Amino acid sequence: MQKEIARQKDGNSRLQGDGTVLRRDGDKQVADLYELRKDNEFQAARNLDLSAQVRELEARLKDREDQLFMQRKDLDANKHANSTLRSHNVDGLAEKDALEKHAQVLQLQNDEITHELDKFCEMDEYVRSQLDRRSRVLGLRARNEQELRQSFNRVDDARSRSP
Repeated sequence: MQKEIARQKDGNSRLQGDGTVLRRDGDKQVADLYELRKDNEFQAARNLDLSAQVRELEARLKDREDQLFMQRKDLDANKHANSTLRSHNVDGLAEKDALEKHAQVLQLQNDEITHELDKFCEMDEYVRSQLDRRSRVLGLRARNEQELRQSFNRVDDARSRSP
């Protein structure tokens, strides 16, 4: 029995040693579990912060994508408007060139007509002067009267010299 008691005491002390080791392991596991929970809570808080940052960044990204879309849309509209304005500008320049050429033709025609009109006016004055009977008649009458006076003077001179 003594043997049995010694064996039991020996088994009991081994169990106490094992229990102490298990308690230390349990305490260590509890401490590790506490650290893991703390770390888990920290990671959860960090995860919330990162999730908030991700949502904020996604919202900013969406805003930027919307802005980019609007800018591209504006750019496309401006390109279209620019090409339309260039087309109108080319048409306007072509029309301007055509009008300038037409104005040159009209100016040449105007110069020719003015020259012809000047010639016509000169000719008209010449014809008027030739057809103006009154001045011709007055001129002829004055010449005839002068010739008559000269003739009378010669006759008077000739009569006064004759015996």
